Amino acid sequence: MTIRFNTRQAVHKLVRSGMPEVQADATVEVAEDARRRLVTTEQFEATLHRALAIQTVVIIVALTAIMAVLLLVFPAP
Repeated sequence: MTIRFNTRQAVHKLVRSGMPEVQADATVEVAEDARRRLVTTEQFEATLHRALAIQTVVIIVALTAIMAVLLLVFPAP
């Protein structure tokens, strides 16, 4: 989901409400900077799934290595 923010419309609304245009521009710029730093649910979920997949692979590799070492130390009769 893309978060849309019409900065031009926001500035016009603030100016119409009585705010000086320079102040309205600065206010909208601050809001836009904050919006850019937001993470969407889709981005968060994709990152979480990647992290879980990596974690799963690391666990499988670690367990395989442990089993290999145990088989070397304690060979089957």
